[in-house]
Amino acid sequence: IGDVNARFVREFLAGEGIGVEAEDLGGFEGRVIHFHTDSFFVWNRKIKSASATQHVVREEDLVRRHINTLVGTEGDVTLF
Repeated sequence: IGDVNARFVREFLAGEGIGVEAEDLGGFEGRVIHFHTDSFFVWNRKIKSASATQHVVREEDLVRRHINTLVGTEGDVTLF
């Protein structure tokens, strides 16, 4: 699955004319990725083990809440 996702992302970004400055692909660890379409900010963290899933879900919720307080537009969606 990882190779298929990597190929899709590379092709999608190229098709949209978005250059890649760095990439973190492959290996045996999953990743949590947050991509902000308004600023192109990317937050990336590797998941060390499957047992960390609950922690990741809690962490994502905290990040989402923090972003919503910064933006003040909870529920808005930016489509690209």
